[in-house]
Amino acid sequence: GPDDVVGRLGGDEFAVVTSVAGAPDHEIEELALALGERLRSAVARRDRQLPKKASSHASVGVAFTASPLADVEPLLVSADEAMYAAKVAGGDRVRLGGRAADVGRAVRTDDLMLMYQPVIDVRTGEVTAVEALLRSRGESGLLEFPAERMQQAVRMGSTLALDVWVLSQACADMARWDAGAVRVPDRLHVNLAPQTVCEPHFAAALLDAIDASGFAKERVCLELSECAGIDDLLRAVPQLLALTEAGARLALDDMGATLGALRLLGGSLPIDCVKVDRSVIEGCGLGLAFDGEMLDLVARLADRFAIEVVAEGVETAHEDEAVRRSGIHHIQGFLHSRPLEEADLLRFLDCEGASRVVASGALSSREAPNCEAAVL
Repeated sequence: GPDDVVGRLGGDEFAVVTSVAGAPDHEIEELALALGERLRSAVARRDRQLPKKASSHASVGVAFTASPLADVEPLLVSADEAMYAAKVAGGDRVRLGGRAADVGRAVRTDDLMLMYQPVIDVRTGEVTAVEALLRSRGESGLLEFPAERMQQAVRMGSTLALDVWVLSQACADMARWDAGAVRVPDRLHVNLAPQTVCEPHFAAALLDAIDASGFAKERVCLELSECAGIDDLLRAVPQLLALTEAGARLALDDMGATLGALRLLGGSLPIDCVKVDRSVIEGCGLGLAFDGEMLDLVARLADRFAIEVVAEGVETAHEDEAVRRSGIHHIQGFLHSRPLEEADLLRFLDCEGASRVVASGALSSREAPNCEAAVL
């Protein structure tokens, strides 16, 4: 802007100073993050006059004060510390500094809840695992994925804090269900945000959360998104090994969304499970040859390296048939069960054998599954 000041601090470090007139206190943090994101995006934008492989990225630290008379030096130090945190976390991201950094990491969770989707072994009809899914209730009253909250957590560098909250809640739920009369599945799946694997010491934070719940680490499977990027996953290998050495399992999620992670199977990543992306499953159900070959390839590689495979997003009978034909035995998707609130899940688990399979589309988050109305 015309009133902003841009200065070079030295080397490849720059500072931008701007002011916002009349903004309420609660909006200053969002405006600061938005400025950092604009700068990050501008630096990352490709220059078409340069070769295609030429690129640049920025680690951006942002600090702000509500007083125009504040001492400049502490503000600059806070911004510099936040920039370094962004760099350590993998770069090409924005971090808040100073008091705002501490506040930002305390993610608001009072309006969030967990739902659970069963993973079913089609050979026996048994529920072998449940995946914890984060939800919030929208203005319409329906439960939905809190996309805006997740984006805010990414901007604030708070994805690890949010993942710890989800893991703590899910482990505590499983431990409580274990004490009841319903047979609880052996394993709990919890997703990690792609940005979490870039955080320093994320393994210790996750293990502490499991220990505090009293739930067995051997029954926890942490899902790493293929969208995290191969380089970020490889950099995180020491921490991932710390998780597996403590007993936790790891799954590679969204397999097939890109092809890059295929070469990691049986390699340096300590993966116990692969979850095939919905896009591949849908293509198989439509008879698309490439997706059929992709599913068969994943199944063969997993069998070779003794890795469990779960087909995600199975919604039609054609998709279910294609998955079974490939030799994959674990299925998750609307055809068998939608994500369920706690009471519905416990009722679902109490059903026996094939009666666990719920008609697709027949269940909403406010409806209890009826075992007698099940299909297949």
